[in-house]
Amino acid sequence: MARPADLEFHQPASLEEASRLLRQLGPGTIVYAGGTDVIPRMRLKKIAPRHLVNIKKVPGLDSISFDGRIIHIGALARFNDIIVSPVIRQHLPALADVSRKIGSYQVRNLATIGGNLCNAAPSADSAPMLIALGARLRIFSPQGPRETPLETFFKGPGSVHLVRGEILTQLLVDKPSPTVRAAYHKHEIREALEIAITGVAVALDLTAEGVCRHARVVVAACAPTPVRARHAEAILEGSRLEADVIDRAAAAAAGDISPIDDVRGCSQYRRDMTGVALVRAIEMAMGGGAA
Repeated sequence: MARPADLEFHQPASLEEASRLLRQLGPGTIVYAGGTDVIPRMRLKKIAPRHLVNIKKVPGLDSISFDGRIIHIGALARFNDIIVSPVIRQHLPALADVSRKIGSYQVRNLATIGGNLCNAAPSADSAPMLIALGARLRIFSPQGPRETPLETFFKGPGSVHLVRGEILTQLLVDKPSPTVRAAYHKHEIREALEIAITGVAVALDLTAEGVCRHARVVVAACAPTPVRARHAEAILEGSRLEADVIDRAAAAAAGDISPIDDVRGCSQYRRDMTGVALVRAIEMAMGGGAA
């Protein structure tokens, strides 16, 4: 795609410079990271930015590390980086599994986890698992760095809680307990390159006897933002995860969402398949899916 004549491409070398550009250039200015969302939307004429602020030259935003307690994932870490990262494979294997479900190999070689979250698509696959794992976001702000839970980051489709000049820099995930099991099941028609009709992530803290001490259940593609299925969580917590308990939680999850009708499925179909997806996610986690 040829660059529009009135489009300016900026390449700041620091967060301070990038933030200053975002504030000074005003409306029509977009942060550019992997480009896998921005460029297609420009081609389809859904957006017509006047300025792209490329943050890929800002050092350190693509690193993945572990400090003994917290896993740090840079906002510019690409999904293929996450899949092969020794840190992720050891401490958050469920996130590596989710990352394999995102786009094609070529897309994953460009797409960044920070861009995926800031795009705020209700069907995004990365957000439910990260919310289930209690991820927090570190954000650069002109007033100083701040942190916020990922769960409260989304305002609606394509909209997040960032003000002009703020830049997502890092995801923080506490190292899960060895007793936590996590998994994500995505319901799709094709086995690859498909947007989720519904997707369910679970993170379950289990006793040696199989009783669920704590549960997080997060649903994608069935509301304007990822949704905690809190009634399902309440049923799972304190219970041994046997078939009748899981079935009740699956039924409750259908009431915790607000799906719409669209070309990929009607609302009732999404409710039904969310219950199925929850059952399968729990089965995957119980089968040994450590967080």
